[in-house]
This record gives sequence, structure tokens and C-alpha cells, in this order.
Amino acid sequence: MGKLYNKRSRAVLANSLDVADSFFARARGLMFKSEVRRPLLFVFDEGKAKSRQACAIHALFVFFSFSAIYLDAAKRVVDVRVCDPFFSFVVPKKRSAYLIEGTPALAGKVRVGDVLEF
Repeated sequence: MGKLYNKRSRAVLANSLDVADSFFARARGLMFKSEVRRPLLFVFDEGKAKSRQACAIHALFVFFSFSAIYLDAAKRVVDVRVCDPFFSFVVPKKRSAYLIEGTPALAGKVRVGDVLEF
């Protein structure tokens, strides 16, 4: 997929994204991988906002820290977290339509209220 762009800062956050576009890819996420090469985009229910609990994630079998950036249907950031390996369980603060998992540094490049393009 194309670039990840922050409209507020006018910064390209990533030159490409991987998309978790199957049940297996969404279930696996970053589990058993050795690193984040490209941010991983999850689309919940075709871009419609899901309940907070339906967008929850865990870090079991993830061997490194990673960021979790939740967006609403307008691609506005509603929550930003840095997750620790194995022990994190995250429920977003608001309903979400998208999730981007990336390096911990990615979390420092966005803030709640930013609008992202991809």
C-alpha cells in the first residue's frame, strides 16, 4: 500500500504499509515476527468504527516493543500507545475503524487529533 502521511506535520511517516487483509493476517498481527519492517494496517469492518473492545490487541508472542495507533473512520488519531512485548493488552480509548502497528518511534510522530492519510 502507499505512503503513510501525517497531515498536521506534513511528514511522511512510512513509504509503504503492509495491510492485514485476511483473517489469518489480522489474527497474527506482529506475533512471531522479529521486527517491524513496515507499519501494519488493520481495517476494522471496512472502515466503520467498531466498539472499543472489538479493536483490543495483545502483545503475546510479540518479542519487541511496538506502537499501536488507533484511528476513527475519518482517519483521525484517537489513541496512541507503545506496547511492551508479551505483557501489553490494549483497549483503545475511543471506537476505532483502523489500527496501525509500527515501531515505537512511530508513536512519537503522531498525537491524538492528527489526521493520517494512506
